[in-house]
Amino acid sequence: MRPVRHTSHSALVVALVIGMLLTAPSPASGVTIAEIEAELTAVEEAAASASDNALVAEAAAQDARGAAETAAARVAALDAQVAATQVEATAHTARVVAAAVAISRATTDSPLLARVLTAADPETLLAGLSTAERTGRLSAQLARSARESANAAAAQRSQADVVRAERDRLATDAEAAAARARGLVEAETAAIASARSELDALYTQLAAAQRTTVVRAKTQREERIIAQQAAQPAAGAPTSPSRAPETPVTSPPAPAAPPAPVTPAPPPVAPPAGAPIATPAEAQAIARQMSAARGWGDDQFSCLVRLWNRESGWRVQARNPSSGAYGIPQAYPAEKLASAGPDWRTDAATQISWGLSYIGSRYGSPCGAWDHSERTGWY
Repeated sequence: MRPVRHTSHSALVVALVIGMLLTAPSPASGVTIAEIEAELTAVEEAAASASDNALVAEAAAQDARGAAETAAARVAALDAQVAATQVEATAHTARVVAAAVAISRATTDSPLLARVLTAADPETLLAGLSTAERTGRLSAQLARSARESANAAAAQRSQADVVRAERDRLATDAEAAAARARGLVEAETAAIASARSELDALYTQLAAAQRTTVVRAKTQREERIIAQQAAQPAAGAPTSPSRAPETPVTSPPAPAAPPAPVTPAPPPVAPPAGAPIATPAEAQAIARQMSAARGWGDDQFSCLVRLWNRESGWRVQARNPSSGAYGIPQAYPAEKLASAGPDWRTDAATQISWGLSYIGSRYGSPCGAWDHSERTGWY
């Protein structure tokens, strides 16, 4: 029983020390660590809200643009059908005219019946009469076909007009959605700039209160928050977007419990405002460096490549339309990425930093995450 009492006593001491640290005032300002943490959370949530609004608006604009393009394609297809049907109707009309001319020539000299009754060679005239009758029937058929083609062309023109009006309406809606998205993206840019300034100041305070460096204070907090996210139940987790399955690779099974955490990599350096979004190849290059900084070798990076090929194709703005999962690691919900930085919606390094921390906390390694994805379809 003595060891048990000793363990409980040690745990109590640790808890008291943590509590003292959280409530200890900053040497510089007298603000407690808990208060600084609360301010950090508030700033992050405000920036995340602005980014989420921009994300939703851009998705709506993309959907509206797609609907307008689909309607435009339907109009083009219907116009082509109208043109083809009109050509067919014109051809039928020309055949009707030719048949009428032929009948007229066959009956111009005298009535066919009189010629049959008075002709010296009735068989010849009967043959001519049969030909005229057949020509008449063909003419009637051609006339019906011409009317049907003309009616079809008119119906297609009417349908095309309806779809054309819908196309124009959808195009207007798409323009409005795009304008709204642009406005919210501008608001997001301003919110991120403001958040960065506030976060820098708050992390300086936090580092002073914890008697550590700003980089370490920031990294430790991010790792702690992401570890809490990774520990949440995964029941009902969304499946990845539909992709062609890749050739499975042999990978080590996920450990029953995550190994001791490796030394976290420094946080990614935020790109300048307006910087282009990284391509999949550029994102993989960033991930290789950040993965190596965590002590993961090429075997683990190979698993990571397969995992995020399946999840997002390494596209920064990949969005699962059914679940809302977002980004290179397909975070669900998307706002989880905000714990790695306010520029989570467009910055590859921020997304990758979050994804690697999540994988490390939940599965221990990329191969552990890949093995889980192979067995369940998600990670």
